[in-house]
Amino acid sequence: MRPSLSRRLGIGPAAVAVLAVAGCGSAVQQASTPAGARQAVEAASDPTQPQMVYFRITDAGYSAYDIPATLGRPVMLMLVNHGTRAHEVHANLPMTMLQIDNPYVTTQQPIVAASSLLDVTVPPTHEIDVIFTPVRAGTFPLADDTMAGGAFVVR
Repeated sequence: MRPSLSRRLGIGPAAVAVLAVAGCGSAVQQASTPAGARQAVEAASDPTQPQMVYFRITDAGYSAYDIPATLGRPVMLMLVNHGTRAHEVHANLPMTMLQIDNPYVTTQQPIVAASSLLDVTVPPTHEIDVIFTPVRAGTFPLADDTMAGGAFVVR
């Protein structure tokens, strides 16, 4: 079993939180280590690097919010299930270079050149990272298997 992408990048949960917050344009939170904080802020501010978005799921669903994204800039969506059952995440979002990094399967996931459907199942207490590049501006509703709410807002 491979570690999640955030673990392979060598950044801890606090740095991931910084990336998620900085990537969404909110105030930056303090990371657990200065090096981790610096690395997180540098990655979030570099437009050539993927926008990092931390998406926390529980058995009660998730907090519905809009996720800002930049047209043509890659997004790394870190889906983390803190619940006790599997959750599905869905969005109809025109994108290219869809890659699902699931460390719980032994075969390499193929990169999909073009797609309009994000459909990922996250096992309980696991993280799955999804990387994609939005190719059309607009608001694209987001839902999981228990609720709808929030959206990807691509500008």
